Amino acid sequence: MNFDDYLIQLSNEFMSRIDSFISVLHARIAPIIGVLVLIYIASKVYQYYSNLEKGLDPLVVIRPCIILAIVVLYEPLVDLVLIRPTRLLTNLITDTILQISGGDITAFNSSFSNVMVATDSNIFNALQINPILEFIHLIIYFIAGFIANYMLLRQVINLAIYHVLGYFAIIFSLIPGNENSIKTWILTYLSILLWAPFIFIIKYLAILTRIDSTSFQSFLAVVAIQVSLIFLFTKVPAFCETLVNTGNPISSPISGSPIDKVGQIAGGVKKGVSGMMRMVSKRKSK
Repeated sequence: MNFDDYLIQLSNEFMSRIDSFISVLHARIAPIIGVLVLIYIASKVYQYYSNLEKGLDPLVVIRPCIILAIVVLYEPLVDLVLIRPTRLLTNLITDTILQISGGDITAFNSSFSNVMVATDSNIFNALQINPILEFIHLIIYFIAGFIANYMLLRQVINLAIYHVLGYFAIIFSLIPGNENSIKTWILTYLSILLWAPFIFIIKYLAILTRIDSTSFQSFLAVVAIQVSLIFLFTKVPAFCETLVNTGNPISSPISGSPIDKVGQIAGGVKKGVSGMMRMVSKRKSK
């Protein structure tokens, strides 16, 4: 079994287990969802009576119904709306690059590996001058050999985390003041799904450098290209965030780790509870 087959098997295993977990959890969390629906509608109705001139938003009832439908149909909706379209895009990009390069996936991965571990005949003689330089090159050589596979493995693990997190993000969007948690999760999930085609494109660009067959005047050019490619792979999340967040990764709501997302959802819950407490306090003061 090669690494690509292992990633596919691991991803399918993760999704299967997570879907089973959500199915069991759904029956137990249904009362909490019902309470959140009542709290959401009650808070919106209270805001309406506090300011009659503003009017009552018709989405007060429609939005909870839509969210309940999404929660019930969570697994097939995620697969149909997010996973399948990005998988189709990945296959299109992969097949196009393989057709242009004139080889199969095995030859493609072999060419990429040759690029990332290529060395110049004079490099080890030059690095022997300083043991520190030799150690640095050893690190570069090691990282260059597995960085792309590391990013793909990281994608599979992140997708599993966000697949679970999305279920709670949809439920917690019923909390007043936390309505944008669905948008945040969708953009995050879509960004991670786009890692695979971007990684494949960078691997193709690495092959085009042809550092395994080109003669350089300096052995440092080989190391420079490999280090540049390593940085490109580590910037894949930023590239995808830029694509799904209208070109501004700095202000992207989907930047950060899964722990940051949990903190954002917890912050949304706290914000919603605080808002409800303020409304109750104002009511009592009247």
